[in-house]
Amino acid sequence: MRSLIKNIWKARILRAFFFVAILTGCTTLESRIDTKTDIVQQNALQQKIIQSSPYPLFAIDNRKAHTGNVTNIYIEGDGYSWYNRTTVSKNPTPLDPVALHLMTKADNTAIYLARPCQYITGDYCDSSLWSDDRFSPEVIQSYMSALDTIKRQEGANKINLVGYSGGAYIALILSALRDDIQTVTTYAGLLDPPAWTRHHGVAPLNLTYDTHWLLRESLSVSFVHYCGTQDDIIPCSLNEGAIRQWNNHKLYRLKANHSNIGM
Repeated sequence: MRSLIKNIWKARILRAFFFVAILTGCTTLESRIDTKTDIVQQNALQQKIIQSSPYPLFAIDNRKAHTGNVTNIYIEGDGYSWYNRTTVSKNPTPLDPVALHLMTKADNTAIYLARPCQYITGDYCDSSLWSDDRFSPEVIQSYMSALDTIKRQEGANKINLVGYSGGAYIALILSALRDDIQTVTTYAGLLDPPAWTRHHGVAPLNLTYDTHWLLRESLSVSFVHYCGTQDDIIPCSLNEGAIRQWNNHKLYRLKANHSNIGM
C-alpha cells in the first residue's frame, strides 16, 4: 500500500514538473522572440527599430509597394505584462503577437509597431512602462514621433490605425490628438480603461485623458470595433458602454476569445 501511495505521489510530482517546464518554455523571452521571428520569415517581412522619442519602438514592415497616400499601422497589445494579478513581468514581449498576425493579412502597405520594450531593451525599460504607466504622455509621444517618421519615410498624408487590446486605446488617443488619422479598427480593444479596471477589481491605471474627451475629439475619424463574445478580458459590454452615443463607431461581435479574435 505504501509503495502504491509513493508511486502515485511520484507521478503527481512528475506531472507537475513537466507542466511547469512546458509553461516556462512557452514564456521565456527567447521563445517569444522565436515566435515573432518565425512569423517574419514565413511572410518575408522586414524588421527595424524606429528611433522615436523618448522611447524607440520595434517595427515590422510588410515590404509591399507603397501605393496612394495612406499608410496602415498596426499597434500591438500590452503583451506579457503580468505574470499574474499581482506580479509584473520582467519583459512585456508578447507570447503571441496578435497585431502582427493581423498585419500579415493586410493587402496594402502596412507597418507593425510593438509597445515600448517589446522585442528591444534599454536602460529606460522600467516595468511601469507596461503596467501603471503604459499610456503615459511619454509613451504616447513615442507613437506620435513614430507616426511622423513613418509618414515621412512612406510619403504618406493619411494613416489608418489598427489596434489590438491595449493598442486600441493608444490608437484612440492618437486619433484624438492628430488630424491625419483616417480610420481606426480595433480588435478586442480597450476603449475605456477606468471601466475595465473597475470590471476586474484592479487598481486604476495612470491616465492623462478622459475617455469621453477622446471620443469627442475623434468625431471626424471612422471607427470599426470587433469584440469577442467569449472574451472575459475585455467583454463586448465594456465597448458597448463606451461608444453607445457616438455615431462614428460601429461594433461587431465575433464568436472568439481575447487572443484569437480576428485570427
